[in-house]
Amino acid sequence: MSTENKDLLRRTTRIIVEGDLDDLAEHPGYYETRQRIPGLRAGFPDLKVTIERQMAEGDLVCTHAWFEGTHTGEWLGIAPTGRRVRFQNVSIDQVVDGKVVQHNAESGWLSLLMALGVLPLGQTGRPAE
Repeated sequence: MSTENKDLLRRTTRIIVEGDLDDLAEHPGYYETRQRIPGLRAGFPDLKVTIERQMAEGDLVCTHAWFEGTHTGEWLGIAPTGRRVRFQNVSIDQVVDGKVVQHNAESGWLSLLMALGVLPLGQTGRPAE
Protein backbone atom coordinates (compact mmCIF):
# COMPACT_ATOMS: atom_id res chain seq x y z
CA MET A 1 0.00 0.00 0.00
CA SER A 2 2.88 2.39 0.69
CA THR A 3 3.97 2.37 -2.96
CA GLU A 4 0.44 3.12 -4.16
CA ASN A 5 0.07 5.94 -1.63
CA LYS A 6 3.39 7.49 -2.65
CA ASP A 7 2.37 7.25 -6.33
CA LEU A 8 -0.93 8.98 -5.47
CA LEU A 9 0.91 11.82 -3.73
CA ARG A 10 3.30 12.26 -6.66
CA ARG A 11 0.28 12.57 -9.00
CA THR A 12 -1.65 14.97 -6.76
CA THR A 13 1.45 17.13 -6.19
CA ARG A 14 1.85 17.50 -9.94
CA ILE A 15 -1.87 18.32 -10.29
CA ILE A 16 -1.48 21.05 -7.67
CA VAL A 17 1.25 22.68 -9.75
CA GLU A 18 0.27 21.87 -13.33
CA GLY A 19 -3.18 20.35 -13.53
CA ASP A 20 -6.86 20.99 -13.13
CA LEU A 21 -7.57 21.51 -9.43
CA ASP A 22 -11.05 20.06 -9.94
CA ASP A 23 -9.24 16.71 -10.23
CA LEU A 24 -8.50 17.08 -6.50
CA ALA A 25 -12.17 17.43 -5.52
CA GLU A 26 -12.38 13.76 -4.54
CA HIS A 27 -9.61 14.31 -1.98
CA PRO A 28 -11.13 16.17 1.01
CA GLY A 29 -7.70 16.80 2.51
CA TYR A 30 -6.94 19.24 -0.31
CA TYR A 31 -9.84 21.62 0.36
CA GLU A 32 -7.67 24.52 1.56
CA THR A 33 -5.01 23.78 -1.04
CA ARG A 34 -7.62 24.14 -3.79
CA GLN A 35 -8.45 27.60 -2.42
CA ARG A 36 -4.85 28.85 -2.19
CA ILE A 37 -3.06 27.41 -5.21
CA PRO A 38 -4.79 29.53 -7.91
CA GLY A 39 -3.19 32.65 -6.38
CA LEU A 40 0.23 31.02 -6.30
CA ARG A 41 -0.13 29.89 -9.91
CA ALA A 42 -1.19 33.40 -10.94
CA GLY A 43 1.93 34.84 -9.33
CA PHE A 44 4.23 32.12 -10.67
CA PRO A 45 2.66 30.84 -13.92
CA ASP A 46 5.72 28.75 -14.80
CA LEU A 47 5.71 27.00 -11.41
CA LYS A 48 7.32 23.55 -11.45
CA VAL A 49 7.85 20.95 -8.75
CA THR A 50 10.61 18.45 -8.12
CA ILE A 51 9.95 15.75 -5.56
CA GLU A 52 13.19 15.05 -3.72
CA ARG A 53 12.09 12.18 -1.50
CA GLN A 54 9.11 10.44 0.01
CA MET A 55 8.58 8.17 2.97
CA ALA A 56 5.49 6.18 3.80
CA GLU A 57 4.36 4.48 6.96
CA GLY A 58 0.91 3.00 7.31
CA ASP A 59 -1.59 5.47 5.84
CA LEU A 60 0.82 8.45 6.04
CA VAL A 61 3.08 9.76 3.27
CA CYS A 62 5.74 12.42 3.82
CA THR A 63 6.86 14.28 0.70
CA HIS A 64 9.79 16.70 0.45
CA ALA A 65 9.61 18.81 -2.70
CA TRP A 66 11.13 21.92 -4.23
CA PHE A 67 8.98 24.42 -6.10
CA GLU A 68 10.44 26.93 -8.50
CA GLY A 69 9.10 29.58 -10.77
CA THR A 70 9.32 33.18 -11.92
CA HIS A 71 7.31 35.88 -10.16
CA THR A 72 5.60 37.44 -13.19
CA GLY A 73 2.13 37.97 -11.71
CA GLU A 74 0.74 39.51 -8.55
CA TRP A 75 0.85 37.21 -5.53
CA LEU A 76 -0.48 38.10 -2.07
CA GLY A 77 -0.64 41.73 -3.17
CA ILE A 78 3.04 41.71 -4.15
CA ALA A 79 3.63 43.23 -7.58
CA PRO A 80 5.59 41.06 -10.03
CA THR A 81 9.34 41.23 -9.47
CA GLY A 82 10.48 39.05 -12.38
CA ARG A 83 12.65 37.12 -9.93
CA ARG A 84 13.19 33.40 -10.29
CA VAL A 85 12.66 31.68 -6.94
CA ARG A 86 12.98 28.26 -5.40
CA PHE A 87 11.39 27.17 -2.14
CA GLN A 88 10.80 23.89 -0.41
CA ASN A 89 7.67 22.20 0.81
CA VAL A 90 7.31 19.29 3.21
CA SER A 91 3.92 17.64 3.50
CA ILE A 92 2.47 14.80 5.52
CA ASP A 93 -0.65 13.36 3.99
CA GLN A 94 -3.06 10.73 5.25
CA VAL A 95 -4.44 8.44 2.57
CA VAL A 96 -7.52 6.33 3.24
CA ASP A 97 -9.10 4.17 0.51
CA GLY A 98 -7.10 5.93 -2.21
CA LYS A 99 -8.11 9.44 -1.13
CA VAL A 100 -6.10 12.15 0.60
CA VAL A 101 -8.19 12.80 3.69
CA GLN A 102 -5.73 15.03 5.50
CA HIS A 103 -2.99 17.27 4.07
CA ASN A 104 -0.53 19.11 6.29
CA ALA A 105 2.23 21.10 4.61
CA GLU A 106 4.94 23.52 5.57
CA SER A 107 6.42 25.64 2.81
CA GLY A 108 9.46 27.89 2.74
CA TRP A 109 7.37 31.04 2.55
CA LEU A 110 9.89 33.05 4.58
CA SER A 111 12.75 32.33 2.17
CA LEU A 112 10.39 33.00 -0.74
CA LEU A 113 9.45 36.43 0.64
CA MET A 114 13.14 37.21 1.18
CA ALA A 115 13.95 36.13 -2.39
CA LEU A 116 11.22 38.47 -3.68
CA GLY A 117 12.73 41.35 -1.71
CA VAL A 118 9.65 41.73 0.52
CA LEU A 119 11.54 40.82 3.71
CA PRO A 120 15.13 41.70 4.56
CA LEU A 121 17.75 39.15 3.62
CA GLY A 122 19.26 36.87 6.22
CA GLN A 123 22.61 37.50 7.88
CA THR A 124 24.45 36.01 4.90
CA GLY A 125 23.18 38.79 2.66
CA ARG A 126 21.31 36.41 0.38
CA PRO A 127 18.20 34.22 0.68
CA ALA A 128 18.64 30.66 1.82
CA GLU A 129 18.55 28.08 -0.95
